Amino acid sequence: MAAKEVLLWGDSLSKTHDGEVYQFRDIDLTVSRGERVGLIGTNGCGKSTLMRILSGTDSPDKGECRTRKGSVVAYVDQNPMLPEGTVMDAIYQGDSQVSKALKQFQAASARVSMDPTPEALRALEAATEVMDRVDAWDVEAMAKKILQNLLPDMDPMSSTKSMSGGQRKRVALAASLVSKPDLLLLDEPTNHLDVQCIEWLEEVLEDTSSGMILITHDRYFLERTCDKIFELDDGALYSHPGTYSSYVDAKHQRLAEEQTIVDNAKRALRKETEWMRRMPKARSTKSQARIDRFYELQKVANSKSNKDTSKLQIEAQKTRLGGKVIRMENADFKRGDKTILKDFSFDFQKGDRIGIVGDNGAGKSTLLNLIAGELKLDNGHYDKGETVKIGYYKQQGFDAIEKLLSMKMVDVVADVTSNQQDALTLMDKFKFPRRRAFTPVSRLSGGEKRRLQLLTVLATQPNVLMLDEPTNDLDIDSLTKLEEFLLEDFSGVLVVVSHDRAFMDRVVNRLLVLTGDGNVKEFMGTFSEYVEMQRMVKKDKQGAVRQEKQEKRQIAEAKNNAEPKPRKLTYMEKKEYQGLEDVLDELTNKKSELEAQIDLAMSAGKDYQDYAAMTQQLADLDAELELKTDRWLQLAEIAEASS
Repeated sequence: MAAKEVLLWGDSLSKTHDGEVYQFRDIDLTVSRGERVGLIGTNGCGKSTLMRILSGTDSPDKGECRTRKGSVVAYVDQNPMLPEGTVMDAIYQGDSQVSKALKQFQAASARVSMDPTPEALRALEAATEVMDRVDAWDVEAMAKKILQNLLPDMDPMSSTKSMSGGQRKRVALAASLVSKPDLLLLDEPTNHLDVQCIEWLEEVLEDTSSGMILITHDRYFLERTCDKIFELDDGALYSHPGTYSSYVDAKHQRLAEEQTIVDNAKRALRKETEWMRRMPKARSTKSQARIDRFYELQKVANSKSNKDTSKLQIEAQKTRLGGKVIRMENADFKRGDKTILKDFSFDFQKGDRIGIVGDNGAGKSTLLNLIAGELKLDNGHYDKGETVKIGYYKQQGFDAIEKLLSMKMVDVVADVTSNQQDALTLMDKFKFPRRRAFTPVSRLSGGEKRRLQLLTVLATQPNVLMLDEPTNDLDIDSLTKLEEFLLEDFSGVLVVVSHDRAFMDRVVNRLLVLTGDGNVKEFMGTFSEYVEMQRMVKKDKQGAVRQEKQEKRQIAEAKNNAEPKPRKLTYMEKKEYQGLEDVLDELTNKKSELEAQIDLAMSAGKDYQDYAAMTQQLADLDAELELKTDRWLQLAEIAEASS
C-alpha cells in the first residue's frame, strides 16, 4: 500500500508564556491526507495555541511548522472574526479564481434581482461566462447546499457586522468547507450548532478526503469523525491510532503502567534513602553511580501519576428543598414578534432532571430565564418555593461581563466564598494551581473561564441548578467530572440546555421540547432517543412526500395514456409542408401582379373581353390560394401538436 501524502509537519515545537511553564515542549507531529485527528487535553494545556501555530496564525517559541507546497489550509478559530461585508463575501473570501468568479456572479445576480436593467443583465452575462471559464458551478452548488444546512434562515447578502458569535462560527465553518481545503483545522466546530447541523457535519467530514485536525468536547462527534487522537498532556503530545473510545482504553492502560512504575520507584527509594543516610564517606565510582540512581528514583517517585483521577470536590447543597419548587401556569411570553410560550403549564418537582431542546431560535435560553424568574411572563402565573436556591450557569460566560475580565481569579471566587482563603481552597478542588490564583480572568483560555464560571455557580450550593450550554469549551475531563458530580452528589432539581448528546444522555431523563410556535411538548426518554424519533418522523414525512409525488406522477401518466397521442407528419407530408410555403409565396406574387395588370387595363380603357379574362384568372388564383393555405394550416397544426 502506498504511503499517504503528508500535508503537515510540526518539528520540535515548543511554546511557553513565562519561560518556565510550557504548554508543550519539543513535540513532533504529522498529518496526512485523509487522516482525521482529534486533539484533546485539559483546559489551558495549549490546544488552541497549538492549532493557531499549525494554521500559521501564531509562531512557536522553538521548532518549525510547515505544510506541503500548494496545499490549501482552512482554519476555523474558536471565536472567529469575519471581514466586513456580506455573508457571501465572507464565504468567498479567498483569492483564487473560483472565489473571485463566485463573488462576481453573486453580486451580479443580486443586482439583477433588484433592478434588471440592460447594464445589470450584461454584467450577469459576463459573470456567467467567467463562471464557465473557471468551472466554478460545482463550487457554487456546494456553497448553496452548505448554506442551506448551516444557515437556512440567513440572507446570503446580509451584513456580517451585527452577527452573533454563533452566526459568525457558522459562516466561518461554511467558508472553510466551500474552499475545498487539503487540510482542515477546526477549533470547537460544534459550538452553537444544533443536533441536526452536528449530524450533517459528521457526514460531511466522514466523506472528506482532506487531512483534518479538530478540537472538540463533543464525545459522540469525536467518536464518529476521528480515526486518530492527539492528546496534549503536561507539555507532551501522545498519539493514539483509532477512535476516541479506543483511546480511552489505551489511556487507562498507559496510566496504570505509569502508576506501576511510580509505585516500584517508591519502594526502591525507601531502601536507597536508608543507604544514602548510612553511605560510607569514601565514595567509589560504584557509589557515585548508586547516588545518581537515587536521585533518578526520587524524580520518578515524585512525578505525577494517574493524572487527576479524583472527583470534582465540592460540597453539595445545604439548603433543604421544600415541597414547592417552581410552578408555571398558563404562561404566555413573546420576544418581539416571536412567540416563545403559549398557555404553558409545568410544575417542577424534587428530583427532576430535565433537558430543554428545540431548534436554534426556538427560545431555549429564554425559557431558562423565565424559569429562573429573570424575565416576567406576559400572562400567566409564576410561583417559586421559599426554600429554592437557584444556581444559574449562563451561556454568555464571563466574556459578557467586562468588569470580571480585569479581576484576578481568586477575587472572582472570593465574591462567592466571602474570603480569599476559602476561595483558594475551593480553587484547589477545581484544579486551579495556586501559582495562577492571582492571574487576571482575561488571560485565561476559553475553557478555563468556563471552568471558573462553573466553580462560582456550584460554590453557591444551589438546590435548583440551571445550566445553559455548560459543555461549550470545557475539556472532556472536566465534563466527565461534572457528570459524576451531578449523578452522584447533586440531589436537587437540574434543568439543562445543551447540544452535547453524550452529556444530556447521562444527566437528564426527560425533555421539554420547544416546537418554535409557542407550544412545549414533554418527551419521556433520553436525548438520543428523542433525536432518533425525530429522524424517523422526518424519514416518514419524506416517504409520504415521495409517495404523494409518485401518485401524482402515476395519475398524470394514466391521463396521458388515456388521451390519443397526436400523430406525426408522414415523410411525404413533411415534403409537402416544406414545399407549400414556396407555393404560397409564388401564388401571392402572381395575385399581386395580376391585380396590378387589371388596374392598368381599367385605367387604359382596354377591351372588355381582355378585362373579363383577367378577372376570371384572378378568381381562379384566389381559389387555388385559399385551398393551398387551408392545406398548409392543416399540416402546420399536425406538426406543432407532435413537436
